Amino acid sequence: MASALAACGQDVPTADSTVNAEQVSPESLARTICEQALLPTLDEPEAADIPPLEDWPIERQEAGTWVVTIEGSFRNMLGDDVAATWECVVLPEDGDMRLVSFLIADL
Repeated sequence: MASALAACGQDVPTADSTVNAEQVSPESLARTICEQALLPTLDEPEAADIPPLEDWPIERQEAGTWVVTIEGSFRNMLGDDVAATWECVVLPEDGDMRLVSFLIADL
């Protein structure tokens, strides 16, 4: 699964970098943060069947958080393909966004 930002030739933020929310739309930034949370959890990212970032449903909550839902499948350590739904919650903070939670909501 390739990053949508990398595919567009844009720098992809790392855990050590900060992306200012003014540089991209809040939805795009939230999805990118969620992608950064997702990728390290996959044993074989290239074998994952995850839709493109722009297709990930996103919803703004009353509390100000953004909830991104990722539906797809991944290959587990036994080599089995497993369908999953991940839920990622991101919070705007001081002109940036931070990851609040990331979990597998359904297997």
